[in-house]
Amino acid sequence: MQNHDTRKSVRFHLVGVFSSVAVLLLLAACAVKLAPDPSESILKDLDGINKQVEALFTKTVPDDKPASKTDFDKAKPAYDDLLVSLKALKRKLEARPMPQSPFASIFHDEADANPKDIEKFLQAPTIGSVANLIKQTEKMRELQQSSGLTATEVKGFHGFMNNFLKDALTYENWLKR
Repeated sequence: MQNHDTRKSVRFHLVGVFSSVAVLLLLAACAVKLAPDPSESILKDLDGINKQVEALFTKTVPDDKPASKTDFDKAKPAYDDLLVSLKALKRKLEARPMPQSPFASIFHDEADANPKDIEKFLQAPTIGSVANLIKQTEKMRELQQSSGLTATEVKGFHGFMNNFLKDALTYENWLKR
């Protein structure tokens, strides 16, 4: 009698172990990758852009002073260099392969969905941050060239640009984890 109970217990234990292994294998096979692979090159570019932004607001257009229209010629090379770096990085980010989410088809099947809205959900957030940095840099350059910038405006641009850079750096560093 005791031998029969032991066999039942061993069988029950083996079934439990095999079931657990099967469930783990099934879950591993169903893993969905929703983020791109990390890129040291992109992080290096973001670090360089971070330095360019800080140089712009430290040397060229100090954020505690107004930026006059007459000083624009001195600031133009810094703006241009920053925009070149940002646009090159944006192109690199757009070319980075993104894993296809199984949920993407849900968005594509919506008859009234705006394709631009769908695209936002299917790309890494770094692209949006870099696009916003480009817009802020272009707007700041245009304003300084046309009418100059107050110290408050310069601080505002610096704050916005820092936030977009933090978002991009945080996401790209998160990918390395």
